[in-house]
Amino acid sequence: MLLVEGLLGLIAFLLGAALFSFMNVVAWRLPRGKNPLTGRSFCPQCGAALTAGDLVPVFSWLFLRGRCRHCRAPIPVRYLLVELLGGVLALFSSVVAPDTVFVALSAISGFAVVAVWLSICASHFMFRRRHLQQGKALSDLQYRAPWYPVVPVLGFVLCLVACVGLAFDPSQRIALWCGIPFVALCYGAWYLTRSRNMTQESQHVAD
Repeated sequence: MLLVEGLLGLIAFLLGAALFSFMNVVAWRLPRGKNPLTGRSFCPQCGAALTAGDLVPVFSWLFLRGRCRHCRAPIPVRYLLVELLGGVLALFSSVVAPDTVFVALSAISGFAVVAVWLSICASHFMFRRRHLQQGKALSDLQYRAPWYPVVPVLGFVLCLVACVGLAFDPSQRIALWCGIPFVALCYGAWYLTRSRNMTQESQHVAD
């Protein structure tokens, strides 16, 4: 029983840490006019794509000792602190408000993960197609999805099926009610910041 409670607590911690880790991504990308829901995570210093082992909230930072696996550039400690905050808040809410706050956090985290992978699959398909149509070499891409276009198309379809399936399960619909507004808010914030950045760049060119 104690082992089960410990595992559930760890899951709750990781859900909150993952959500706040995603907020780190949003906070870094939006001011730079980048979409927080598309494209693979990468090191801002060397541009290397991050693997799954580099993206485990809290634990990856500790395992890598706060440095990029590829270029050894330091990873700001604020990323670790934000993830820890999210994990602690989720763990706390799972105890004091398991049927309200924790359910909402879990729903947002789960739906955001599916939405991000949906966007990644779509971006892999469209960006690579556009890249080749422009006459550029495939070798120029630092990361190429294997078995293109089967893998990105299949991934997109499976993620879409998972999202649609939530609507037919009454116990899982909360993921749609909480997740869709969150994803829409991220896209809205990206659109506004991108428009502002484009306006500022146009003014600089005019000057």
